[in-house]
Amino acid sequence: MGLYYLETGAVARPSKVIYDREHSSFAEIKPGMIRWEKALKDAQWFHWTGITPAVSHGAALACMERVEVAKRMGITVSCDLNFRKNLWNYGKQASQVMPELVEQCDAIPGNEEDAEKIFNIRPKGYSATAGMAKPCILPRFMTSPI
Repeated sequence: MGLYYLETGAVARPSKVIYDREHSSFAEIKPGMIRWEKALKDAQWFHWTGITPAVSHGAALACMERVEVAKRMGITVSCDLNFRKNLWNYGKQASQVMPELVEQCDAIPGNEEDAEKIFNIRPKGYSATAGMAKPCILPRFMTSPI
């Protein structure tokens, strides 16, 4: 089981999240461990989160495996970017892994902050470090069903 702990901030000290996912079954998954055709046989829609490929290299590869199987099976695929910089600690950055995964998605709900941090995409006049992120859908996927 993977856990995370939230240390709530006070006054000028921000909140802090500590992830404890190392050596969890989720972090230890490898391609070929799950028969995705069987697992997805009655699915119409498959959704994955950006946390999945962040947890471990094996989880990233298994995520790609299931996305490819879902697409081959004609299943709609979506993901939320859900960027968590503290999880990307196995030697790859989100910008190295996520583009290939999201390329196969039909819908990607996200926000400006995640799009900037993962893909270096910035709406005109926006900076991820300048303010709160607002919900958006990346333009490439505007015609996809949500």
